[in-house]
Amino acid sequence: MVKKGKYQLLSYLVDQHLIFYKSLNRNRKIIAFAIFEASTFNRIIPILNGFLKKRFIQYYSIQLNTLQEKTILFLLNFEEIRKENIVQLFNIIRQNFAEENLPCKFHIDSTLEQKFLDLILTKADSSTSLRKLAESILVTNNETQFQLDFFSINIDRLDRKNSFLHNFISIINNFNRRGFLIITFLCNNDEEIKFSLFFSELIIEKDESFITENNINNFFNCNIMKKQNLKLKEFHNYLWRIGISDNYFLLKDYSQLFPANNLNDSYDILTFNVEFEQCLIKNNVKFIRFSDYLLFIERAYLFLTLPKLRSKFIQRIIKKYLSEYFIYILILNEEDSKKLIEIKNFTNIKNVQILNLEEISKFDFNIFKRQLKNS
Repeated sequence: MVKKGKYQLLSYLVDQHLIFYKSLNRNRKIIAFAIFEASTFNRIIPILNGFLKKRFIQYYSIQLNTLQEKTILFLLNFEEIRKENIVQLFNIIRQNFAEENLPCKFHIDSTLEQKFLDLILTKADSSTSLRKLAESILVTNNETQFQLDFFSINIDRLDRKNSFLHNFISIINNFNRRGFLIITFLCNNDEEIKFSLFFSELIIEKDESFITENNINNFFNCNIMKKQNLKLKEFHNYLWRIGISDNYFLLKDYSQLFPANNLNDSYDILTFNVEFEQCLIKNNVKFIRFSDYLLFIERAYLFLTLPKLRSKFIQRIIKKYLSEYFIYILILNEEDSKKLIEIKNFTNIKNVQILNLEEISKFDFNIFKRQLKNS
C-alpha cells in the first residue's frame, strides 16, 4: 500500500487527469489519483471491483458530501514504479467506462486539483497549516480556520443496511452538520473485496451542546459511530481517502448496502429518490429515509414510493402508519399508478393522497411545512 513510501502531503504534480506523488525515500513507487463524478454508483462499483482484482488500482473511494448537491465523487488510486504505466492503466479504465456508456465526468488539471483538495476547503498553498487540537485537527487556510473531527463507522449492528446511506446523509443534513462520508474499497489477498466507512465533520463554529457521535448513535439505536483520534502524521489517510481505521467489512456480506443495478425498477426508484431528496433539501424540508420505499418527512408525513403496484404492501403501510402520519403514495409505473387511483379502497381514505409523476414535477414542497403549521 501507499504507506510504504515517504510522501510530502502537498507536494504533488497535476498532469491532466492524474495527480502524482513521488516517494522521497528509497521506495521508488509513484502513487497517483484520478477523480470522476457520477450521479449513481450502482453500475460503477462492479466495474471498479473488477479493476481492483486485476490490480489496475490499489483502492478506490466513494465520497458523499453533506449539505451539497448529491453528486458522488469517486477517487481512484494507482501505484507503480513508472509514470507511463499509471497513465496506461488510467486510459484503459476510462476507455472501458466509455464503452459501457457510464454517465461520469473525469476531472482534469485545476478542477482535478480542486476536487482532490476539497476536504480541506480551498486550494492548499504555503499558508495552509495543520495543528493537533485534542482529538481533532485544526486547519488554517487562507485566513479560514476550521476543525475536523473523524469518526469510524461500524455497520455490524444495523437492522436495515440497505437504507443506511440514505438515512445517514439525511440525518446529518437534518442536524445541519457539514462533512464527508467516505467509503473505501480494496481487494484482500484472498481476492475478496472489502470496504471501510468513515465520516469527517467540518466544524467552523463549535457547538458544545451538540455531540455528533451521541446524536447519530441515538437515532440508529446502536453504536455505529466512534470518534477517532487522527494524528497529524496520519492526515494523508484522510486527504487520500484511504480510511482512518482497520475496521473493514467484506462486500459479499453487505451487498444490500450497495444495491446492484440488475433490475430497471431498482435503478429507477434510486434515481427518483435522489432527485426527490434534492428537492426536499433545497426547500429546507427535514426528512429521514427509512427504506428505498419509505420516507418520513417533518415527523408528520410518510411518503411511499413504489416502482410497481403492490396492493397488499400498501394496505399494510396504511394500516400501520395512518394513525400517526399523513400518507402520500406514488407509483412510478404510469399504468400501475392509474390502476391504484381506480381502487376506491385507497382513494376514499382520509389523510391518504395518491400522486403521479406529472404531479410530482409540479409539486410544491413547502406544503409539508404549511400543513404542519396548520395542523
